[in-house]
Amino acid sequence: MAGWAEKEALEDLATSCTIPMLRIPSNMVKQVSEIYTVTVFNIFEEEFIESLGYYVSSLNIDGPIAINKVMKEDSGSSFTVSYDATDKRTQCSTAVAFYILRRWTNEAKNGFVLDECLRYSGLYRDALRYAREGSTSGQIFTFAQQTLQVAFSEIVHMKQQIVSRCTM
Repeated sequence: MAGWAEKEALEDLATSCTIPMLRIPSNMVKQVSEIYTVTVFNIFEEEFIESLGYYVSSLNIDGPIAINKVMKEDSGSSFTVSYDATDKRTQCSTAVAFYILRRWTNEAKNGFVLDECLRYSGLYRDALRYAREGSTSGQIFTFAQQTLQVAFSEIVHMKQQIVSRCTM
């Protein structure tokens, strides 16, 4: 079990260092690539590109609820999308009602929520500073790499202890 958790943690680390290749220049697609796992991002990007062939016409705006008809070019198929501004929810006649699921994000299993952004940003800044200093020579690089591996193992161990206390 411990080997599995360590393997998963190492894979998570590798994924966090991998940036998917964007097929189209779009700030929104770039932002999504930084939030979702590579697998979910690839699905999103494919559907986003396909969505460029659709057009939207407004059917009804009733207070905070807007209803739109979405049609694909050169196709008779269409579906209805409604947006409720009061609770900021979107529903689609052909998809799961609330389609942006937290479980699809890179950080879902870590309990990542917005108020954790400050801790994440602080660690990220420290990691960049550490990388700059650690790459200045071969000897310093080797030391820095060994130190990071030890620290990472300790973090994985601490997370395992926290999880085991929560499951008791």
